[in-house]
Parts: sequence; structure tokens; C-alpha cells
Amino acid sequence: MQHKTCQSASATGKTTNLDGTATGWRQTKTFKSFVAVSVAMIVMAFLLLTTACTATPTAIVSAPPSALIAIAVLLDKTGSAPKFGVPQPEMDTFELLIGVISSRGGDLRVGPINDHQPDAMIRLRVSPPPANQPVPPKETTGNSFIDQEKMENYLAQKSEFDSAYQRWHEGVERDAARFQQQLKVLLLEPPTAPRTDILDAIRRADLFLSEPQPLGQQPVHRYLICSTDGLNNVHASPLTMSSGARLIIVNASGSVGSLESLRPLQFESLDAAIDFVQKTEVSKKEDK
Repeated sequence: MQHKTCQSASATGKTTNLDGTATGWRQTKTFKSFVAVSVAMIVMAFLLLTTACTATPTAIVSAPPSALIAIAVLLDKTGSAPKFGVPQPEMDTFELLIGVISSRGGDLRVGPINDHQPDAMIRLRVSPPPANQPVPPKETTGNSFIDQEKMENYLAQKSEFDSAYQRWHEGVERDAARFQQQLKVLLLEPPTAPRTDILDAIRRADLFLSEPQPLGQQPVHRYLICSTDGLNNVHASPLTMSSGARLIIVNASGSVGSLESLRPLQFESLDAAIDFVQKTEVSKKEDK
């Protein structure tokens, strides 16, 4: 009987154990299972790779660019200034203006009103701060490999942004320090000039405020702040402004003198005028 069973196994291609199980059949089934699992793993790996390649990049904050700010400040250094309550500011008064320019980018210039053709205005020019700040990914994909890749992309972009911002900030601090040193000399000048040539001072400031901007650059909000009584006794020619800047007159007497035709805004103190400019620009920025 055993001899016939072995011959029958040879004829059918199977070897039968003593307990009657079919070894060849089990081997075939195992091989097919292995192939199926391998194919499934390959398909899964392909899907993961495809998903990773098409993953959403790190989000970037891309707000509309804010307008630059151009501010000219004229300080009356003539003998009539104290009589009409024209303030003679100190350095602290300009800290807020420097902050406004630094936060948005723009140009701040300060010059005197005296009895002669004004010298070059003291200038602080600040480029806009770096934009497009990256933000960390907030949602997960459910795949740890993809989430890790997104986080690594964010950290790399954040490192680049932080480096650019640090370089910008250091440059602003250097320029602001130089500006303050030059401004200190002007602030220390006493208001003793014998005559007031306010028209020439305003024309020069208006020329600065009328300077064209490069093509494609953000629009510019323009202000001319004059700490003066507005009295002019040098030139009698009519005064016009072509820059479209908002004119602000500061003194404690309410005098506007020869500037009445320009319909200026009036403030009692320079601090109040600067605070008005700062709050106006903040509200414009929030409206965007």
C-alpha cells in the first residue's frame, strides 16, 4: 500500500505526509500570499510617495503691501516763535515719528524755518520690512511622514525670514541713530532768527514730498507738519503746494498767518499732531 501511495503522489506531483497533508499545495498557497502582500506594499508605497510629492506647501502670510509714509517737519527758529507759543521740541517728541516710519517704511525729513534759504533737511529713509512671513502648519494630514516634511519646510522658511528681518532691523537702528545725532544739533538751535522766511522752507519741504516713486512701488501717504506761527516777513509771493500732502500747523495761539489759504489742520502741541498722524496711519493699515 505504501508503494502505491508514493507512486500515486509522484504521478500527481504531490508528496503526501504520513498524516495525509499536501505539502506542495501549502507551499503554493504561501507563495501566492507572499506575492499579494508584496504587491499591496508596493502600491501603498507608491500612493504615499505620490501624496508626499503633491502635499500642500507651507502657508505664507501675504498681506497687501501697506503704503509708505513721507513726513516733513519744519521747526520755527525765529524770534516770533516763543511769543506765539510755537513749541521747541526735544528728541523724545520724534520717537513716535521714527516708530511710524520704521514700522511701514518711508521717509522722514526735518528742517528749520529761519531767515535764509534752508539747508538740506535731515533725513531718515527706511525700506519696508520683510513681507510674506511663514506660518506653521495648523492641520495634520494623518500621515506622519508628510506632516514632518511640512514642518521641516516651515522651519526652513522661518529661518530665512528671521534672518532677513534681523538684517533689516539692524539697518534701521543704525540709520535711526545717525538721524538722531544730526537732529540733536537742530533741536539745540535757539529761536533767534530775526526774520521768517516760511515760504522758502515750505517750498523745499513740498519739493521733497512731491518726489516721484519708482514704478510699481507702494503708494505714499504724505504729511507736512509745521511747528510755526505761520507769519512770513521775507517773501510776499503766494504759496501753493503741489505734493497733495496734508498740512498741519502747530502752535498754542491758533495763528496760521500766511498759510491760511492752504487750510491747514491745527494742533496746540507737536505731540498731539504726531499722535494724530500715527493713529491715522494705523487706522488706514487696519482698513486694508
